[in-house]
Amino acid sequence: MQLVIVLSHLPVLLVAIYACSVYKTLPSVLRIFCFFLVVSAFFQMLSLAFWFQQKNNMFVLHFLVPVRFLILSVFYSRVLKDFLNRNIILAVVLLFLVFSLINSTLIQKIGTFNSYALTLEGVWLCILSLSSYIFLVHESVSELRARTVGGLNWLSSGLFLYYSSTLLIFYSGNIITKKFSLSASLYTWAIHSFFSVLMYICFFIGFWKGKS
Repeated sequence: MQLVIVLSHLPVLLVAIYACSVYKTLPSVLRIFCFFLVVSAFFQMLSLAFWFQQKNNMFVLHFLVPVRFLILSVFYSRVLKDFLNRNIILAVVLLFLVFSLINSTLIQKIGTFNSYALTLEGVWLCILSLSSYIFLVHESVSELRARTVGGLNWLSSGLFLYYSSTLLIFYSGNIITKKFSLSASLYTWAIHSFFSVLMYICFFIGFWKGKS
């Protein structure tokens, strides 16, 4: 089971390398997503390194979540620029960053699982990914950016699949870490790893379809 969890970190690294290799062939909006993948790969490899040394790696999430939230919000502000006021996204981002800072310093401190921030991030990204499905079927968008839309739909599918499937795990993260037996905890995170792998498969297809 531990091997499954370790191997589940490889897709993010492989997809990040692939995205960087085709970066110049991508539409500008998909290039923003490349930064998300590079940041995710860096933090996941850092987390894995601490895990191998049997050291607390929870602090990684406290930095990853707000950075990831910011990049993906910028990404969707570009995707939905014709349909959603950017000031709304900006306001949500600022509120989330303030909340994350308060949460990491006063509520769920940096050495613990930041389940509240992760849950809010998951809800927000489910909303944005679902919104992209609704707005990107608009006739003018489909005709103007058919190749780009195809790639975007796969990226949004990966995000929605992952976050909608793991919201309960994120919300219960501290309980799982502290109350569950080691084997039960490993099985729970193996399920999380499965959906993570599916997400990165969707990302790979998205970049493959989106490149020129």
